[in-house]
Amino acid sequence: MLQSIGDKDRVLVDTRTVEMFSGEDKSGSLRGGHIPGAVNLAAHRELNSEGSSIGFRTPTAHSDGTFKSKAELQALFNSLGITSDKEIITYCIRGGLSTHAWFALTQLLGYPNVREYDRSWHEWGDLEDTPIDP
Repeated sequence: MLQSIGDKDRVLVDTRTVEMFSGEDKSGSLRGGHIPGAVNLAAHRELNSEGSSIGFRTPTAHSDGTFKSKAELQALFNSLGITSDKEIITYCIRGGLSTHAWFALTQLLGYPNVREYDRSWHEWGDLEDTPIDP
């Protein structure tokens, strides 16, 4: 991951919420923010009527949970500079949201070079010597 920072041939894709990406919500980690240079494919936290969390909604899915069309997915990823000619590494809190993005990229769009940072922000945000952007 350290070698990926600043590499123009790689795209780091942070699939956490905007609040987590900005560092406003540390989500149980020691530090908040994101890996420098990452783009935010922001999930949204869904709440029930009393305000407790139900889960996350990814931007790759419709409100009923089904994936968006190939054209919609392609437009979404292209708008963030996530293109098939680059190596892509997805990450999130612990791996759930990033796995969803990995699936959309590899299985639905056929991107050839996509990996997932399995320990994700849970590891990166707790390491004192890893660089972060707030």
